[in-house]
Amino acid sequence: MTRLAYVLAACITLVTGKSVMADAASAKKILAQAQSVAAEIKSISFDASFLGDGELGKSLPVMDAVVHMSRAESSKSPMIRIDGSKSMPRGLDSMPFRFVSNGVTAAYADDFRKVYMSGTDGDANPQERIRLVPPYYLTPDAFSRELEAKSLALGKPREVAGVLCHVVEVSYDATGLQRATICLGQEDFIVRSVIVPRPIPAAKNITPSVVSAEIFMARNVAINREIAAKSFSLALPNGYRVQPFVAPTPRRSNGMLAAGTNAPDWTLQDVEGNDVSLKSLRGKVVVIDFWASWCGPCKMAMPYLQKLHDKYKDKPVKVFSVNCRERRGDAAARKYIQDNKLTYPQLFNGDDTANAYMVRGIPTMYVIGTDGKILHAERGFRPDLVQSMSQVIDEHLKQPTAKADDAAKSEKTAKAG
Repeated sequence: MTRLAYVLAACITLVTGKSVMADAASAKKILAQAQSVAAEIKSISFDASFLGDGELGKSLPVMDAVVHMSRAESSKSPMIRIDGSKSMPRGLDSMPFRFVSNGVTAAYADDFRKVYMSGTDGDANPQERIRLVPPYYLTPDAFSRELEAKSLALGKPREVAGVLCHVVEVSYDATGLQRATICLGQEDFIVRSVIVPRPIPAAKNITPSVVSAEIFMARNVAINREIAAKSFSLALPNGYRVQPFVAPTPRRSNGMLAAGTNAPDWTLQDVEGNDVSLKSLRGKVVVIDFWASWCGPCKMAMPYLQKLHDKYKDKPVKVFSVNCRERRGDAAARKYIQDNKLTYPQLFNGDDTANAYMVRGIPTMYVIGTDGKILHAERGFRPDLVQSMSQVIDEHLKQPTAKADDAAKSEKTAKAG
């Protein structure tokens, strides 16, 4: 079955949202066996794919890669090598990348933008690793979250890339909004696909997609083949720009940064080339919107962000749009801003910042409090954006700590002359 055909089959499953056999005990037994297998395997290789379906198919990158994993003697984390490429929806460019980790240190090469990152394995969380190496391989607690989920059900067996699979449907919480469909080989209990539905909120003048999901697939799986240790190293290529990995920040269950955690700092340039940093905005509420000129929902949101900016222009609130994941530089973004007479602040070259904020689809928006901590995060566009964001902002500004932060900022500014 081709990847496209499998996506169509996945959509049918997500639309119905029902199990053929609601056998929780059998599903739990399959997951326990899969966890036991994951703990025993010494190495694994597979062809991996990631893509979005439905509304997410319009904004998430499509990724394809060859993945090699092997146990590390000096670390609990496995050694990983990913060689792949990604492309944006309707994009013409294929953007190659490489990622390696020996379980202790890691390196990443963006061969499209000529960027090289290195650092500790714990800090190395580029989106390619997160999406192409889900936590179901070579770890003793691979399925601990699923085994502790609110409910499990056994679905009808399905063939994935020529392999007949058990289908386990997981509901992680009581609401049923956090779900996943996991397909595991019937003979080897190795994960062949993971489908994670992402609900798109219905709103006035917006027709919600019947299904929206993130889809991972593993094909051509090979177990316990010898993989040379030198495969898990990556030297700095000539002419690449060097930068460190951004330290990970706790995430919400939907994959976004959690409220109450420190917002990763950033320094970006505005339309005129001036540096703007999050640190310099301490004492103000900061709204950041990640967007690209090819993204329809992003462009739908921008007039509303302009209204939000106009509403709070005389208050300690700053609204920014951060351009990221453009295909051919920021010229198209600048033209769109100019043509649509958008006057609120615009920031550019935000790819690294988007990665730090776990942006998995655009538009993605965050509200950051006067103390530099995240207040709110959401993905996608909705017409009540101004009202919903205003509620978050107003409630925060009423807090004594927010008033104190604003007063301290004003006093510091006054002393500086």
